[in-house]
Amino acid sequence: MTTPDNPEHARRTIAITPAGIGGTILLAVVVVVCIRLGFWQLSRLDERRDLNAGIAERLEQAPVGDVSMLADTVGLAYRVATARGRYDNDRHLILPGRSHQGVPGVHLIMPLRLTGRTDALLVNRGWIPAPDAATIDARDFALLDTVAVRGLILPFPGRAQSLAQREAVQRQESFRHVLYRIDERELRSQFPYPLLSVMLQELDGAGAARYPVSLDPPPLDEGPHLGYALQWFGFAVVGVIGWLALILHGRTRPAAAAALTALVAAAVLPAPARAQLRPVDPLEWRIFDDDIMLVGGAGAGVLWDQPAPLAGTRGTLLEIGTYSLTLRSARIAVQVGGTALWRLTENDTTAPPMEWVEPADGTRVEPGPAFASTAFRMSPDAWPADIVLRFGATIATTSDESGLERDRTDFFALLSARYRRGALALTAENGVGIHGTVRTDLPQSDVWTYAFGASWTFRRAVLAADFIGRQDGHPRVIRGNEDQREIRAGFDLGRERWVRVRYVRGMAPAASPAHGVLVSAGLLLAR
Repeated sequence: MTTPDNPEHARRTIAITPAGIGGTILLAVVVVVCIRLGFWQLSRLDERRDLNAGIAERLEQAPVGDVSMLADTVGLAYRVATARGRYDNDRHLILPGRSHQGVPGVHLIMPLRLTGRTDALLVNRGWIPAPDAATIDARDFALLDTVAVRGLILPFPGRAQSLAQREAVQRQESFRHVLYRIDERELRSQFPYPLLSVMLQELDGAGAARYPVSLDPPPLDEGPHLGYALQWFGFAVVGVIGWLALILHGRTRPAAAAALTALVAAAVLPAPARAQLRPVDPLEWRIFDDDIMLVGGAGAGVLWDQPAPLAGTRGTLLEIGTYSLTLRSARIAVQVGGTALWRLTENDTTAPPMEWVEPADGTRVEPGPAFASTAFRMSPDAWPADIVLRFGATIATTSDESGLERDRTDFFALLSARYRRGALALTAENGVGIHGTVRTDLPQSDVWTYAFGASWTFRRAVLAADFIGRQDGHPRVIRGNEDQREIRAGFDLGRERWVRVRYVRGMAPAASPAHGVLVSAGLLLAR
């Protein structure tokens, strides 16, 4: 029987303090915001479905007839139409970096001088293979006679650039055939005649000719909104469960309440997104030390010469608002984390961007990674080494357009081990990563995911080094799924509260940065 003087009774007493009340109120606000954001994503999903239904309805409608006979094309997007005229073969346009069934190539766009009119209509004639994804001999695809082209009406391509870029374009005298970035004003200024406000995507191809290959209509997918809604609802659940776990363990002291509230807020407020620009971080082994139940941290980083393979650029990547929260109960630990924002300042162009990616514009911004994982300690307490099974997923990015990542979800399963002898600790993680790709003919890439580390504890400091990465055993290279290897070395200063500094040295130029620095601060709570 316990009494008020019994330590066990005292430990299990739930203390009500002003800080605890304030933390609970703040947590409730965060949970309500997450739930509201979840329903907002569901409403966006409904809007996307309505838009797709409207486009599908237009695709099924009867053709609108000859565009040459129409006075206005407003409201005709995604309708099938016919256009008659002659191609201006000398003013063709090439859109580089377009692939078809995994083969590099280009899209060929030609202006069609409409019969009986003074203006012209841009026609995307389709895909043509090109080993460098940029160069073809357009004379092989020239058509000299009057043609009737059947195609899908699409919005005019391009987007406005800055004033400085426009002035640079105006100073350029020669006709630009290859366009890595389409700007409507630049595009129209190259032609001596006006262009219609829409373009036509040819559906019938070039008759008996093998190329160009006709393009499919735009896909009517639902986007990532449902996944994001589930993420926001999941973060709300994580916050509530974490708070209840803390209360049940009797840790509602003011400092603990404030710390948990801050960590939960840091875990749920940043926009969730993730794919494969950065490798999976090693397991936070502190969570399995003695009576540790909660480990959290937040920070930032800068990585120089970081490649963005889908964008075909390289530059300085800022990781703004990195965060992590790991909660353990008995032998099971749950971790969520990621980065609120990525900002890439482009320095070099290494390849043409993928067809859906925004061309180089100096800066690319994208919500950073958000991942969740579960770690199960399988080894008995008496074993000299800790054996942990770890599995989880990294969440998809908001879109493919930024070129910083793939709009795909990746999964991983790792077998982890830690051996400690005195001040020395050795760690290893090995397993498989199941990663989505941007290729339709090869939608999945299975890779070896690994992390090897060593640390030495000296008083209140820990010296540590890790070698982490992923390796695809096949000789092919899938753009956006390149191998990664990097070394992270540095120190942790402090025990219950610490500052962590890591120097990053990349060893895979195709996907890893040349070097960088990661800085974070963390804290832990014991039972």
